[in-house]
Amino acid sequence: KHKWKLILISLLGLAGAAAYYFVAPSVYVSQAKLIVRYIEERSVVDQFQNTTSVSNSQGGEAVMQSELEILNSWDLAEKVGSLPGMEELVPKSKEPFSSAAAASVIHDGLKSASPKGSNIIRVEFRHGNRDLSRKVLASLIQEYFKMHLEIHRPKEAAKFVTEKAEKSRTKLKGAEADLTKL
Repeated sequence: KHKWKLILISLLGLAGAAAYYFVAPSVYVSQAKLIVRYIEERSVVDQFQNTTSVSNSQGGEAVMQSELEILNSWDLAEKVGSLPGMEELVPKSKEPFSSAAAASVIHDGLKSASPKGSNIIRVEFRHGNRDLSRKVLASLIQEYFKMHLEIHRPKEAAKFVTEKAEKSRTKLKGAEADLTKL
């Protein structure tokens, strides 16, 4: 008795789904996986300090949460939004480009998560432009690593590098003076 109503409603549903498929804008997703090492690796620059390791069971979750906070921070989104070429993120308008608007788009399109007990962070960035999606994610990861080093590397390390560079510069000037004499 109601089979024509069911068929009509089903066809309307299929027509609506097909219309949405063809009309809705495409969203491209760029993905990356980042590994967070629990044992702090120190470079030659950092070897003058005692290093401590963080075990997976004793604070590994806290380390992962802090790395996720760095990755999802507004500061990082603002740094990436102010890079050259990020003007394309913000739709064209009468107002001049604002890195805060680009940071908002980045922050809204960014998704990161880490499975419990894992030292891998999965990062995704969604945007309607395929190339821009890749570019933003690559810039985001690059700036994340810089920010990671700023936060985790001790201040004394920068001082140590500066002192070593100054000593090397002095030695070089002395060697150049000796060569000039010869």
